[in-house]
Amino acid sequence: AGVFGFGQDVLYAGLGGNGRIEEFKAAVGASLLLGRINSDSEDVLKNHGFEQLVEKIPLDNGGMTGVYARALGEIPIIEGGCFLTLSVGGEVEVWYFTGSQSVYGGSLRGYAHGKALCVISARGDVTLTMYKTVVDGQDALKFEGEGWICGGFGWCSPGSWGPTWEGRWWGDSWCYQAGAVAEIIWQS
Repeated sequence: AGVFGFGQDVLYAGLGGNGRIEEFKAAVGASLLLGRINSDSEDVLKNHGFEQLVEKIPLDNGGMTGVYARALGEIPIIEGGCFLTLSVGGEVEVWYFTGSQSVYGGSLRGYAHGKALCVISARGDVTLTMYKTVVDGQDALKFEGEGWICGGFGWCSPGSWGPTWEGRWWGDSWCYQAGAVAEIIWQS
């Protein structure tokens, strides 16, 4: 998928995609955004896979020029049909934008999910993010950490749970779930 913006104080191009490497039965994905964006770009970027970036940079202070890159992958570790499966994955993202002030940062996410005996499912995710942003006209360094774990009983799809606690598994039909989350947020 792609997105392109052109106008007054706006010129950007973004690409993103997901795929599979059948030899390894691995899932992969990547996104790249280059150019100048502003607050008029916000809804378009959110609707085209860049919502995590838009939440972390201040577009209300005029335009920002820079780059955002993201890569992810998932690979199965144990493949025993629905009797026993385990997959692990990870994601890394980095960004650097300048405007009236510069903002930059990055995040790392790791996760695992699996099934046992066809009806027991579980997933755990850990995400660490550190970035410089602008809050009320002042530079701020922010660290966010989130970890969550959940389990389910029934016809569950733990691979579709996540990637954040807010996007959790509540829509998984015929699956009874429970989970817990912990967050750490620090801002200078």
